[in-house]
Amino acid sequence: MDEKQLLKRLRTAFATEASERLESLSGNLLKLENLETVEEQAAALEVVYREAHSLKGAARAVDYNGIEALCMAMESVFAQIKKESVAVPEAFFDLGQDCVAAIRDFMDNLDGESSSSGEKLEALTERLKRFFDREESRESAETGVTARHPSEPEPAKGSGCVMAESSGLASRGPLSETDRKNPCFCAESVASKNKKDDRSADASGLRIASEKLDAIFRRAEEMIGLKLASASHLENLRKLRDVFDSSLERREKAREFLKASMDAGRSKRSLSNGESKKLFRFFEAEQEEAKSLAHEIRDMAAFFERYRRSLAKLTDDLLEETKSAMLRPCADLFDQFPLMVREISRENGKKVQFELQGTHIEIDRRILEQMKDPLLHLIRNAIDHGIEPPEDRKLAGKCEKALLRLSGMQNEGKTVEMVLSDDGRGIDAEAVKKKAVERGLLTAPEADELSYDKAVSLIFKSGVSTAPLVTEISGRGLGMAIVSERIEMLGGTLSTESKPGEGTVFHMRLPATLATFRGVMVECGSQVFVIPSTHVRKVIRVYKDAIKTAENRRIIAYRDRATSLADLSSVLKIPGTQRSEDTDFFPAVVVGAADTIMALRVDQVLGEEEILVKDLGKQLKRVPFVSAATILGSGRPALILNAKDLLQARPGDDRAPFQTDAQETAERPKVLLVEDSITSRMLLKNMLESAGFDVFTAVDGGKAFAMLPEVLPDIVVSDVEMPEMDGFELTRKIRQSPDFESLPVVLVTTLSSQKDRETGIGAGANAYVVKSEFDQQNLLETIRMWV
Repeated sequence: MDEKQLLKRLRTAFATEASERLESLSGNLLKLENLETVEEQAAALEVVYREAHSLKGAARAVDYNGIEALCMAMESVFAQIKKESVAVPEAFFDLGQDCVAAIRDFMDNLDGESSSSGEKLEALTERLKRFFDREESRESAETGVTARHPSEPEPAKGSGCVMAESSGLASRGPLSETDRKNPCFCAESVASKNKKDDRSADASGLRIASEKLDAIFRRAEEMIGLKLASASHLENLRKLRDVFDSSLERREKAREFLKASMDAGRSKRSLSNGESKKLFRFFEAEQEEAKSLAHEIRDMAAFFERYRRSLAKLTDDLLEETKSAMLRPCADLFDQFPLMVREISRENGKKVQFELQGTHIEIDRRILEQMKDPLLHLIRNAIDHGIEPPEDRKLAGKCEKALLRLSGMQNEGKTVEMVLSDDGRGIDAEAVKKKAVERGLLTAPEADELSYDKAVSLIFKSGVSTAPLVTEISGRGLGMAIVSERIEMLGGTLSTESKPGEGTVFHMRLPATLATFRGVMVECGSQVFVIPSTHVRKVIRVYKDAIKTAENRRIIAYRDRATSLADLSSVLKIPGTQRSEDTDFFPAVVVGAADTIMALRVDQVLGEEEILVKDLGKQLKRVPFVSAATILGSGRPALILNAKDLLQARPGDDRAPFQTDAQETAERPKVLLVEDSITSRMLLKNMLESAGFDVFTAVDGGKAFAMLPEVLPDIVVSDVEMPEMDGFELTRKIRQSPDFESLPVVLVTTLSSQKDRETGIGAGANAYVVKSEFDQQNLLETIRMWV
């Protein structure tokens, strides 16, 4: 191997090592930031110091000089802090996280060859070298402003500090001694990253414990015996085939002989004695051979029955061990969130103490990957409008720093539970009911009759949000609906506990593995579909005289409840089967989720069996009504239907599957676009017109307000910073106008501070979208919420 090949292999190994050390660095920096005294910080500081030192040495070995220099500068800062026995200066935490991000960026860009990422490393190295030369940093280092002095009294018990031990919602039990010492970053999470276990990695970086690989290998060895036995019996089957072929040839000769004899009989000629004996001997030989073949077939059938049982057991064992190999600790997912929590809480001006528990609990890595977005939505919502600002928490008798905890738990059976809890303000049930009424999900009298728990469950309906303003983080009412849908798709369940003023807990119960499930097979047209058994309430016969019509839709009575009846072929937009009118009934499957049910007419119910899930792949990531595919025991392919999509279908609706509401009507919604930049104005105008809107434009707020009576728009989309009248003032004037006070207003601006957002709320805007974080789909979804 030449030097270039060696260096390439070393750098590949370094990338894996660097990823682990950077995670540990980032996690322990977060832990340091939340520890109060010098004594508490000492252990975490030592871990950070060692990680920087080890990373420096590894970088030197592979000629990554920029990383080496940066780690050396970090070491120097840590050494100075340890020498002076002071708390880590508050100013260092942002700088430390910037260093971690810069190294990651360097590794992600052309194997570290990007000049811009290299320049970042150099700039951060210089900042670290000058860190203690800066007056504010020196002052922090000398006074330890981030730490509470050991002589300071701790908060008195009974002071109203609602933390984990005093809030039944924020914690499912008392904190352990480890938790008390590590209130921000669960110790087991860091330990899981530092543990030197014997693991193997494939090309994509998946790590599998060696003992799991050994178990799979043993099962593979056992299959060798079955392979050899099947080859032996295949040879016997071939010999048996040859015997039958020979027998067929002899039988053909005998048939010709008998035919000739019968023809002779018609001419009064009888068989000779020799001919009769010859024919008798033939049938006697055939009889003996048939007995022998029957005996061999019985032996083969017995063997293949034993073979089938052995193969079934081996397959089941191999599948279980492969499932086990696919399990990964929750830490793989959970450890991605502490830094995000820090950033979002700071953006929102809130103080949040984030704890991780149960990070060692194992779950299928595919489920972990699918749970990233739901947890992201839940955490963002908790910080954005679940947790109060510090001043509000003080007035409520709570600690300024809120507690947000994410836990993994192993349940009985093959399920895992993820729990996210906070000690914030809880869910405002009245605000949820009001929003649900506004969205047309229920009537005001129905809302008044809802219990608190029933009202809270409405947050998972699309478009329901209690946020006073729509931002890029939350408020569109889509995130919680996505959470519910994703968990249902994984075969899990979601429940919520909330108490006003005390906090909220989300329980996500998930299967530990994702491979097989039981499904009901139905035939519709010429195709077979599978409906997950968890969503099938019952298979029924529907008698034609029991079908009623209400609001132009067919309904039946199911358990004394009016239930919609739809034809599955009509819902899926596939050709149906010509059905005979002779029968008085037809089969149907009652599908349900939560409180929603629907009966689906099918051609035939084929039964229930265990289904092996086959992903549709990235090319077909989201297909209406379909969640996955499978191969049935008969070898026939079948699509697995998405029960939630089926329940949201409108029975009797003959629209094309992909037809939008905007295309359904001749009148397109009207948008008044207010933007002084011609480039931004044209960009937004083209985008909105392509999405099916009629767009009218104005260059400032004054002209836009004057156009309202003429245009009568369905929504206003406006910039903020404009001449004559800015977007805030335009929004205020719209809200003060009797004719347009309810007109929806979406602000699209470069102003991203919390103060600007609060100004938007005060002015009466319905949504606030920051241009620097502009996402076309999010903007369109936001606009469609109001028109």
